[in-house]
Amino acid sequence: MLTRIEVDGFKNLVGFSAEFGPFTCIAGPNAIGKSNLFDVIQLLSALAEHPLSEAANQVRGGQGGFQSARDLFWTDGRHRASRIRVAVEMVTPATAWDGLIQAPIFPSEVVFRYEIELGWDRRLILLGERLLVLGRPLSAALPFPHPTGFADFFKPSPLSALTLSALTLSALNRPVEVSGPRVLYDLARGELPWGQVDGFELRSATHTAISQYSSSERPLLLAVEQELKSWHELCLNVDALRRPDPLGSEESLSMRGDHLPAQFKRISQPRAMADGEGTSLDEDALSRELCARLRAVVRLRRIWVEDNEETQTMSVRAELESGEVLSARSLSDGTLRALALTLLELSGRPGLFCIEEPESSLHPRSINDLAELLGGIAVDLEDFNREYEGDPEENPDPDPVLRQVIVNTHSSELVRAIHERRPGDLLMATSVLTDAPDGVGEARALRLSPIRGTWRTQRGVRGVSLPVYDYLGAAAGTGVSAAEDR
Repeated sequence: MLTRIEVDGFKNLVGFSAEFGPFTCIAGPNAIGKSNLFDVIQLLSALAEHPLSEAANQVRGGQGGFQSARDLFWTDGRHRASRIRVAVEMVTPATAWDGLIQAPIFPSEVVFRYEIELGWDRRLILLGERLLVLGRPLSAALPFPHPTGFADFFKPSPLSALTLSALTLSALNRPVEVSGPRVLYDLARGELPWGQVDGFELRSATHTAISQYSSSERPLLLAVEQELKSWHELCLNVDALRRPDPLGSEESLSMRGDHLPAQFKRISQPRAMADGEGTSLDEDALSRELCARLRAVVRLRRIWVEDNEETQTMSVRAELESGEVLSARSLSDGTLRALALTLLELSGRPGLFCIEEPESSLHPRSINDLAELLGGIAVDLEDFNREYEGDPEENPDPDPVLRQVIVNTHSSELVRAIHERRPGDLLMATSVLTDAPDGVGEARALRLSPIRGTWRTQRGVRGVSLPVYDYLGAAAGTGVSAAEDR
């Protein structure tokens, strides 16, 4: 779970920081730079899996080649930042999965800070990378209000001292009592995950250390790598949502919306899966659940996946209350997007999901239900403190899915709906003038302001006053100085 991010030199993220809970809605006008936060999160996720040369092309708008990577650096048209610095603080689950040996790993720590610094020398280069164990109590590591049971979910397993790598003498494996931050590696100082290396050429690195050296032998790196790789940007494309799948496909819903029929099948036909997906719903029960949840968007009698033996494909079909049967190609854009979000909630798929303008193609009267749906995708903190009586099988959610959601919107209706439910989930986007990178003048930068009086306004952070619904006007359209923002 991402709890904090700090960014400098990435597009219009200059001197930027923000904290996150299970659900966050970022609201503001178009072209203010809200999407750049999603881009830097996507870049971090890509760097945990791909070479530096490929990671930048995973970011929204990347056209391939070096020029797209160069465009990630802040510029005012005359000057361009020489470095991008990003730091994230996170809490990782108490169990990681080693795909190589097909076994669970139990890291001894779960609270981390990961820092990375990127530069440009005719290509994207690594200038620094550091991983720290923060050594904080879990109650302090989670900045948002949470029940005791939620913090307990992250506590390292008693088996953490008995990982499969215990035969090695790596210090990364030993549970250590710490009262403050502890550096696991610092590439800028020649400290690699296995120790000091003389003559290490950082600028020649083609991958991040987190993507190269995570394994059961280094369980803390493995935990951080898997957390970073679970951060996704959900950009649902209606053409992808309408596309059929080959018969028998077991693909998961992609972040573009591919494999909607296969995702339906995965949920309605539970099986043992390494990624934890599965549910007790059969096809009829799933159809009833989907029809009930989508009622505010479209009135349906039934929804299912139809197999076509002739074309060897399967596709989504729905029956309207009128009795008319529609294929996915005939369903509205809003219906398809709402269907995909609902299947994501039911899938049991953990991770961080950044969702751009989820209100797109929906009627304003459906926004209240959309707010409920988005909040339902994120983990419900109360699930961790409930005590169920009677038959354990009656427990509606014995194993809550650790899922985090960040939403980007310019819909005042969605802002209103979320504010009425939980004002602490809102961040209002503004544009400010601040010092430019490398001391070359001033920069127009993004700032996110919380609602006054919520948990986000602790530690000296100033919030914005009500009303917030007219944020398309003066409330967020005008810039404030960086000093006023804190």
